[in-house]
Amino acid sequence: MMDYAMAKEAVCNVIPGGDEIDARDVIQYLLMRGKLRTKDLAEAMSTEARNEFRLIKAEAEHQESGETKEVVADDGVGMEPPAMNKSRSLEPANDSCSASQSDIIPLPVSSQLPQHQPQQQPQEQQPQNRYRHVALLFHYDGASYSGFAQNLPPSSSTSTSANTTSASATNDNSIERSLFAALTKSCLISSRKEANYSRAGRTDRGVSAWGQVVALNLRSAVPLGALLPGDGGEQYGREVTEADLPGGDDVPLDCWAPVRMKKKKNNKSKRGKEKSDPQSVINNNDDTSQPKPLLKRRQITELSYTRILNNILPPTIRILGWCPVTPSFSARFSCSDRTYRYHFIRRNLNLSAMDEALQKMVGRHDFRNLCKMNVEQVCNFERVIKSAKIVVATDAKRGSIDDAVSANGDDGNHQYHYHDTCHFEIIGQAFLWHQIRCIVSVLFMVGKGLESPDIVDHLLDVETNPGKPSYPMADELPLVLHRCSYGGTDGGDRVPFRRSVRDLWRVACDLEKRWEEMTLAAARLRDGLDSLLIEATVTRGDLETYVREVLEERRKKSRRTSHGNLLLTDRRDESTAGARATSSVISWGDALREIDSRLGVRPTPEGQKEPLHIPLLQRSRGTTYEEKVASLNAASKDDSEETKKRRRERYEENIVRKRKTTEEDQAFYDHMLSQGGR
Repeated sequence: MMDYAMAKEAVCNVIPGGDEIDARDVIQYLLMRGKLRTKDLAEAMSTEARNEFRLIKAEAEHQESGETKEVVADDGVGMEPPAMNKSRSLEPANDSCSASQSDIIPLPVSSQLPQHQPQQQPQEQQPQNRYRHVALLFHYDGASYSGFAQNLPPSSSTSTSANTTSASATNDNSIERSLFAALTKSCLISSRKEANYSRAGRTDRGVSAWGQVVALNLRSAVPLGALLPGDGGEQYGREVTEADLPGGDDVPLDCWAPVRMKKKKNNKSKRGKEKSDPQSVINNNDDTSQPKPLLKRRQITELSYTRILNNILPPTIRILGWCPVTPSFSARFSCSDRTYRYHFIRRNLNLSAMDEALQKMVGRHDFRNLCKMNVEQVCNFERVIKSAKIVVATDAKRGSIDDAVSANGDDGNHQYHYHDTCHFEIIGQAFLWHQIRCIVSVLFMVGKGLESPDIVDHLLDVETNPGKPSYPMADELPLVLHRCSYGGTDGGDRVPFRRSVRDLWRVACDLEKRWEEMTLAAARLRDGLDSLLIEATVTRGDLETYVREVLEERRKKSRRTSHGNLLLTDRRDESTAGARATSSVISWGDALREIDSRLGVRPTPEGQKEPLHIPLLQRSRGTTYEEKVASLNAASKDDSEETKKRRRERYEENIVRKRKTTEEDQAFYDHMLSQGGR
């Protein structure tokens, strides 16, 4: 018997240029039989090889003489084979199975073969990768990232803007950058441009997410050209379509799949050496000029996208599940509901007043005074809030504001509720830029008594108040994109994400580790606060001095503007005040309770300084939407010509050219909301 290396070396020694001429035939027989016997080489070098050799020889003679010569293919009948060089015969070397002398055959050779320009044979066709549209569900801790969206270079820009973009891309620390780095490293995508990428939400710097969703085309384990098993005695049936692909990484697909060839170090492909069952391997090469890969019957399970990506992504980003979706599915436009949560500490906030103000925002309203207007991207500021509530969460229970005790201390246990953790839960189909943080900022003003709940009615009345009052946004770290829902008209879930026990176990372990570290850090800080309450002492004279200074500072501020519900007089019981000696010592806990009763304040993250509050309706107003649009074409001292041109181009591209009628918008969203998982 002869192995592949021996047979190929023999062919190359006998025929100049035989490596390019006959290697394909030798490889073909090797793959079908595992080993090549000497008598099989004569069959491999028979009709096809002689025809190929004669064509090359005639082409070489034609190039030398400049004449056209008709070459007749050798069909084995009525044609004299080319001259044989009997002195150069192929003999098996070190063959354990000795062959008879009749198995040794002479091979054709010609001195006219062009040595410097061998004929290029078609390469072995490798199976092509199949890509399928997949939705990924994942979470991330945004505290250590610059935001979700990646800084991408514009399609066309000047050298100055290109340098600026290059610098910003270098310093980019976005979630998307880490995500696409993992997708590229794992070879799940070829490029972002060809991935058909969409995202459900674009969170800002510091904002986290537990239910972020993106959709894109990912490489499948089932290659193109795979065939389903045939019916009724047929060996194989129709080609596998995207609808036939496995819906999870635990459901195998029975199919005939092309065999992927391994490559040598010198980039020349060769057949595998393992023996294959003739019944399980089909040679699909009907046309020798267009080689096709072999088909092998296999049970193929889909790639575990969750496990692959979690092995590469940083521990602050974790994939939770995936789901195959329709090609027209968009993670952004097919989303029916988005749920945001904003966490905060209860302290002295009036939760009842905050909930009253929050309920005024439920429904369809124009939120231009409760967001950051970006006229280059948005022209419609109406949004629908489906539901909103305040949830109080303690170690003992978790419930809504309706089930919680009032935060005003009427229950006699105000000390217990001061450190309760709470959160707002706001559900809507879509939100404006910074809308949640602006809403929370106004609610905090209401909770502190600086504004009444009716301020929401004034801010939503854009006819009377077309310009947004100046006020800061709430901090970004407590904000979480909690869930992105894809509910159907029947109430079911259009995108049922697949989750595995192994993957969720790993994610849960990572979260438990981080939760334990932060909880222990919080316990250390709480222990310090408790030790101060018991062990630290102050004199009553120092306490009286502090109260007088705070009241004097409040009176000065009250002469300039209203200061909400802050006390301007001491609520101390004067009948018992004189009996207390100023030199007596009291604990820090008793001092805090007395300060709270006399001034109505407790230690907060804002510190000792009480900022001056100006009512929102008395503050300076920002420019209206119409004024912002007009400024795009007006001259500005602050903007360069390049900046103004870029802003006008964005406005025309996103607003003017894409403007549609109400009917067209409704038809578009109806179609997108019908897209979902397969």
